[in-house]
Order: sequence, then C-alpha cells, then structure tokens
Amino acid sequence: MIIDFHTHIFPEKVADKALSKLAGECKLSPFTMGTENSLIESMKESGVTTSVVLPVATNPLKCQSMNNWAREINSHQNGLLSFAAIHPDAPNLKQLVKEIAEAGFKGIKIHPDYQQVFINDKRFLTIIEEAESFGLVTVTHAGLDYGYLSEIHCSPYRILDVVNLIHPKKFVIAHMGGNALWYDVENTLCGKGLYFDTAFVHGRISQDQLLRLILLNGADKILFATDSPWNSQKDDVEFFKNLPLPQNQKDLIFYENARRLLEL
Repeated sequence: MIIDFHTHIFPEKVADKALSKLAGECKLSPFTMGTENSLIESMKESGVTTSVVLPVATNPLKCQSMNNWAREINSHQNGLLSFAAIHPDAPNLKQLVKEIAEAGFKGIKIHPDYQQVFINDKRFLTIIEEAESFGLVTVTHAGLDYGYLSEIHCSPYRILDVVNLIHPKKFVIAHMGGNALWYDVENTLCGKGLYFDTAFVHGRISQDQLLRLILLNGADKILFATDSPWNSQKDDVEFFKNLPLPQNQKDLIFYENARRLLEL
C-alpha cells in the first residue's frame, strides 16, 4: 500500500487552462494532465493506492463550489480522497469548518501564499483550531512557492508561532516543513509534533538533508507525498523505496502514518 498525501487535480473543463497557467508561472513541466483520470493512470503506473487531493481556494467566494466538486470526487471511490478547500477571508469560518466536517471530509487545505495571509494570522489560527476540534487534518503549503516569489507567508518561524499558540495535533506542513527553507525547519520545527509531507522535495533536497529531517522529526511524523502533477509519482515512489531506511520506517512513511492520521 502507498498513500500519496499531496496531489492536485482540476475540474475537467478548466484543467488544461489551469495547468498551463500554473506551469508558466512556476516554470515547471507537469507529469499529468491535471485531471482525475490522468492522476488515476499515474497511480496505476506507480503503485500508489490512494491519492489525497488538495484543492486550493484562491477566492473566498469559491469555497462552496470547490467543495461540491471535491465531494463529487470522493463519491467516485476510485482511490482519490479529496480534502475541502477553505479561504481565510470566507465569512463565518467556524461555521464553514463545521459544515466541512459534517460533509464527511477528512481534512482541509490552506495555502498562505496564494491566499496572501500569514500562517500565524488569527484567521488561520481559527481554521486550524476549529479543524482540530472536529478531528480534521489541516495541510498547509510551507516555504517557497515558485509561483509566488515576492513573499513567504508560511515560514518555519511563523509555523512555530502557530504551534506555541494552539498546539495542533493533526497539522501537516507540506514540503518537509518548508520548501527550500530546510535548515530553518531543522532549527525550529523538528520534534514539535508536526507532520511533514514529502511533496516536491525529490530532486530539490539532498538525500543527506532529507534523511536528517526524517531522523530529527521522526519517521512516525513523515507522510509520503509527491505534489503531482508537479513531481512524478512513479519517480518519487522509486526514490523513497531506495532510501537507506529500515523497512518499518518506510512502511510508516508510505502508508501507516497516513492511515492513522486519516483514520482509514
């Protein structure tokens, strides 16, 4: 079993346009077409059993329509498990989180850079704290985003503020705690009870530093993730299978941690 904890797809009618726009802004080449079917095909080729889909709301008015689409994805029972989208400027955040929980979602995705709000802002604190109260997982982008280079809204130091203020238990920090800021992650976040996902790190972090982060944070707090379509699921699976780690730690990273966190 392999659970990819961090993937992205788009509704069929806008997938090509959305993928082209993001690829141009980030100067990246996607590995799928950004659609439900192309992700499923990628999973078959790579041996991924379940892909967690993380929709991002860049407009507070789009949360409802995006979550309706996410619920449809979940109804297909094809190995995709979509989280809900939420925006910190959406009205009545507490009620929105309650509705997300009642709709059966396992978690929420936030993206401080695209939503242009710092992670330690009271709006995000409200979202994360309410999600915790319902047993929901919160996944946040962290560190540098190639599509938004002007300012980092989710640095390890701001994440540490969140930890100290609300002590979250089901908080997942993408990109091994902060894309391209891994020395800061080592110095501030490792061992704080946070989950790190491995999305987008293969090919961008040295193996030594990756292994050091796994050791310092604990293999029981690492979630295999690719950031598909921006990394290849097949290549990432092969890379992590070949890491010099004991098999029991690889099992934790590939699926056991995710199953426990998602209560699957």
